[in-house]
Amino acid sequence: MIKYNELPKIENIITSCFYGQTEQIKGHMSYKGKTLHYYKFKEFNQMVMDIITNSDDLIKKLWSNKFEPPAPDIVFPDEDFGTLGSLQGGMELWWDVYWSPFWMSLSEEDKKNYLERNNISNELREFLILHN
Repeated sequence: MIKYNELPKIENIITSCFYGQTEQIKGHMSYKGKTLHYYKFKEFNQMVMDIITNSDDLIKKLWSNKFEPPAPDIVFPDEDFGTLGSLQGGMELWWDVYWSPFWMSLSEEDKKNYLERNNISNELREFLILHN
């Protein structure tokens, strides 16, 4: 899951590696022995782009950009994180699939920077600590 404003950047990186456009919802491309399969879809009102590739160059370029998922309060704008206890249903699915792998990969310093950069409220900070 990515932030909406990051999709064009990802598509440009793909174009730079495969010299093709990702205009369709799903598709595949090949260039000089490297292959890409992709699938773009919306989940939880956010954009997801699944990528399968054997292109080290593409993976390195994507990794170096440090794309990050939208914060929980963006994905679940109507939730009151100050009163929310356990993770259930859609939020638990989102947490396990999209948020937790990202969050757990960050150092403490990177987590602090993410919280500041994304204006995370005190309630959500406490929620993240509780479920970390």
